[in-house]
Amino acid sequence: MTKVEPTCTTKLIDLPHGVILHTERHRVGTDAPSMTVVCIHGLGSTSTAFYPIIKHILTALPAAHLIAYDWAGSGSSPRPSSVSDRTVADHVSDLDALIGAEAPSGPLVILAHSAGTHLASRWLLTPSPHVTRVTHAIYLGGPINIPLSPEVTTMQLDLATTIAAGGPAAVVDSLAPMLLGATSMVERPVAVTALRAIMLAQSAEGYAAAIRAFSKNMGEGDAPVDWAAIRDKVKILVVAGEEDVLLGQTEVAGFLERAVVKKIARAGHTLTLEAPEETAKMIVEFLQN
Repeated sequence: MTKVEPTCTTKLIDLPHGVILHTERHRVGTDAPSMTVVCIHGLGSTSTAFYPIIKHILTALPAAHLIAYDWAGSGSSPRPSSVSDRTVADHVSDLDALIGAEAPSGPLVILAHSAGTHLASRWLLTPSPHVTRVTHAIYLGGPINIPLSPEVTTMQLDLATTIAAGGPAAVVDSLAPMLLGATSMVERPVAVTALRAIMLAQSAEGYAAAIRAFSKNMGEGDAPVDWAAIRDKVKILVVAGEEDVLLGQTEVAGFLERAVVKKIARAGHTLTLEAPEETAKMIVEFLQN
């Protein structure tokens, strides 16, 4: 198969509710996509995390468009004045408004990583008319079954406090072995470099605020995720690294029955950096079948 050279159009989008998001649209050339794949990154990450798989996907699906964006306050998206008070519901509203502005019609595919899978799940359970256009949901390094334990919640809040005081540099090297597999930490220095660069590009305020927002929404006492409803809405693919220390792989099949679950050997949590070709191949096969 001949490799294509996608074009990338970047812009800052002003959403109707005052939030500005950095977005990237990747495509081969068609103006009317057969499907739009919306890429949702996780905590401490950016749209860049999806870059290694884009060419592989568009080579196989040249009529598709991929839209990746940075959460408000993350990466290249400006920090809202109320960034410290933002909630997961605010991020869900951002996602819905982004789709309304950039992909108002046609089939949608949701491609989410890590905590982005939780954001995707919350959005899929909203009454948004855009949800009805989603055909497939692809979870990389997720989804996360909530509620998180009080111990995990406390650990996350402590992490946010450390980041707020010392910035991402205070935690990047301690988090890397959790976000990448043991094999990658030893054998894939470019993946480690990419992860460090993405994390170090975060602002302390935006990164810490996002952790607090997600910790609150995923802890005890908040609304559970209706997995049965999501299963009834869309086809689901879960891709997990066998060395992922964050995702409870044995749990996934339990609460997402009927989902297609694939595993990648010698890879951890951040599959797009650790095994981009294999990850993209699984995504393409799922969308083509």
